[in-house]
Amino acid sequence: RTSDLQLILNFVKQQPGLLTSELWFPVCLPRFNSTGFLYVYTNCFDTDSKLCLALVSQQNTTEQFEQFRNAAAALRREIGL
Repeated sequence: RTSDLQLILNFVKQQPGLLTSELWFPVCLPRFNSTGFLYVYTNCFDTDSKLCLALVSQQNTTEQFEQFRNAAAALRREIGL
């Protein structure tokens, strides 16, 4: 749903640490599941343009975080940043 996506985008945009570090945080999307959380991984690729990656998962595990971290690193290499 677009309203849930908008919640994620607005929340990510307001995070002060987004441009300087990786973030991993829970978020409740009421239209997706009002009784649970999704987990969002964010990584800023370029501070000047504020190009950031946000990946969403239902799993709150170290393994999921590492998979997202590795995917972000691979994407960073692929686009030459």
